[in-house]
Amino acid sequence: MKKAIALLLSIIFAFSLASCQLFSSDDKKEYSSSYTALITEKNSSNGNNQPDESMLNTYISILTGDSLCDAVRSYLDVKYTKSEIKNSIQANIIDNSKIIQITATAETPENAYKIAKAHTSVAPQYITMYSEGASMKIIDYPKLSK
Repeated sequence: MKKAIALLLSIIFAFSLASCQLFSSDDKKEYSSSYTALITEKNSSNGNNQPDESMLNTYISILTGDSLCDAVRSYLDVKYTKSEIKNSIQANIIDNSKIIQITATAETPENAYKIAKAHTSVAPQYITMYSEGASMKIIDYPKLSK
């Protein structure tokens, strides 16, 4: 009888532990805020001031790189580490265009917006600093989502 009760308690404990893990912090919600930008080059090889695809990928690397993410972190002057900022930033080319969308994710809509807004403040300087003749123009600024 004692073995049966001990077994029953072990099973209940195992199910309790499994349910706690199932509903743990993995369910935390993330919010995002995005902006779009156009990067132009004065000396582009195709003659139309638009970067080719390989250069767009280079710009994406700059926009999501350690240096720029560290500058965003410094601009924000908040508790985030450079690694947390870097993990929150994504950049993609929009539908075979020359437009890049940059998205910041965070645990609150306000923090996602703050990170994206800070990124718009420092990113254009980094593009011109690392690529002579290039400029970055913000098309749509980030918005605070609800």
